[in-house]
Amino acid sequence: QVSHGRLLAKSGAEGLQLVAWLDRGLGLAIKCEDGAMRAAAPATIAALEQLGALSAPEVASLAEHHHPVVTNAAGAVVGGLEAVVEVIAHA
Repeated sequence: QVSHGRLLAKSGAEGLQLVAWLDRGLGLAIKCEDGAMRAAAPATIAALEQLGALSAPEVASLAEHHHPVVTNAAGAVVGGLEAVVEVIAHA
């Protein structure tokens, strides 16, 4: 919704996130090694931002998914997730 139809995303089992950049004919696959989905959204948003697929306002609108907080059983914030992604372009 944020990309107004430029991007199509699908999550899968075991920490898999797939994104199609429709007008460029490109795809992105993110696999979380531990199989959990908690890091998939931050990593996907960071990669799409680096690739130029998301504008700064679009990234800002995804803040709760880009930098999610971690809470304990009592609901207190005890940390957060931040993706460190390096997109390497192949010539």
